Amino acid sequence: MIVDVQDMSRFAAKNFGITENSKTFLYQLNKQNKTILTVFGTPYSLKYFQDFKNVIVGYNEEEEAESITAQIIFGARGADGFLPVTVGKFHYGDGVCTNSNMRLKYGRPIEVNMNSKTLSKIDAIVQKSIDDRIFPGCQILVAKDGNVIYEKAFGYHTYATDLPTKTTDLFDIASVTKVTATLPMIMKMQEQGKIDVNKKLGDCFTYPENSNKKDIVIKEMLCHQAGLPAWIPFYKNSLDSLGNPDTLWYSKKQDSVFCVKILDSLFLKKSFQDSVWNMIYNCGLSPVKDYKYSDLGYYLLKQIIEKTYKDSLQNITRKYLYAPLGMNYTLYNPKWNGWNVNNIMPTEIEKNFRKSLLIGTVHDQGAALLGGVAGHAGVFSTANDLAKYFQLLLNDGTYGGYRYYQASTITNFTSKQFAGNRRAIGFDKPTPIGQDGPTCDAASSQSFGHTGFTGTMAWADPKKWLSLYFLIEQSVSKC
Repeated sequence: MIVDVQDMSRFAAKNFGITENSKTFLYQLNKQNKTILTVFGTPYSLKYFQDFKNVIVGYNEEEEAESITAQIIFGARGADGFLPVTVGKFHYGDGVCTNSNMRLKYGRPIEVNMNSKTLSKIDAIVQKSIDDRIFPGCQILVAKDGNVIYEKAFGYHTYATDLPTKTTDLFDIASVTKVTATLPMIMKMQEQGKIDVNKKLGDCFTYPENSNKKDIVIKEMLCHQAGLPAWIPFYKNSLDSLGNPDTLWYSKKQDSVFCVKILDSLFLKKSFQDSVWNMIYNCGLSPVKDYKYSDLGYYLLKQIIEKTYKDSLQNITRKYLYAPLGMNYTLYNPKWNGWNVNNIMPTEIEKNFRKSLLIGTVHDQGAALLGGVAGHAGVFSTANDLAKYFQLLLNDGTYGGYRYYQASTITNFTSKQFAGNRRAIGFDKPTPIGQDGPTCDAASSQSFGHTGFTGTMAWADPKKWLSLYFLIEQSVSKC
């Protein structure tokens, strides 16, 4: 139990603001539970808390004191203070030093030698973008040296509503899913010896005899140079001649046959997913292995991951990454998993397939046909949650005192692999200075990240120990 004492008095004559009822309650709580007590007042009040073993003195109720105290408790900052007085069993000079940098800290730019005036320019750029109707709302977060020094939400959910964007609102992160769902599991499997990215897909999964996919080298596929097409518009095969969902494949009611939820009142026949897989298995490959960005490899990797762990990708990622890392706002299909739609940013009025405003259901059509859970798209998250994962990568595989990956694994997967191809194993990389690419020229060659079609981007630079996160509601500008 974590308990804090507030609204305290400075005067001993007033028992420092601590009532008899408070003392009785805290005594019983401490007796029954392992308790951390935080005192936001004078240390002389410790005379009433002699039975407590774990005590933090915050001294006052200012916002900064409260923030630092909370960060000490969850290990983002270290405690290095010592008691300035003797009160009963608590003696002058008592204090326990704790480790920091276990998790992201929250502080001011000056702590990491950054200029707050430079960061404030972000506000003006974003506001102009909103005024010019480029997007109605966004989240932006900047972390430096393990400190979150800038985190803001701007604008509204749509141009037609007055629902403000919050830092806890979920965004469809689109292809950032590739490096926050599929790739983390491939990295884990590589370390466990359950996959070898230097081997072929056919070594991990059984494909139809005539499929050319079994001979694809996994690392080449992750670097987008396996000859795969960019994408396949699977959904078009499920529409009628007028471009509407064909009743052969869709129903407005869910049953054992039409069981794949596309919208609240639109359900896909499960067997259509076999057509999706067959189109992937049978599509042609380019004979020239040049760089060509493709979603299709991540469909195939999803199958391998689910076969290996005998569970769905959404459960696997939750168990092995999101839950232990504290990514509590990261999940697939938030609308259908109990999330309030007022806490989810709308993505787009989609006109070609579902013909409705998408909120909390995946924007990518191919992922939608798989029930919203795919290897290339489908994850919803916040800038803050993404920062935790990328900080883990910047920390050489550790976060919160736990090692998720070996440093060598991260170095390998975030490094360029092939001449003439900027991509790392799954991660995107900067282009040479002066060429068009995902970053400006200030990003170092060590930096890595990914972008998403819906207007999302997460990028980290180990050389500068800096990470940036942009979640922009770009596609919904006409709402």
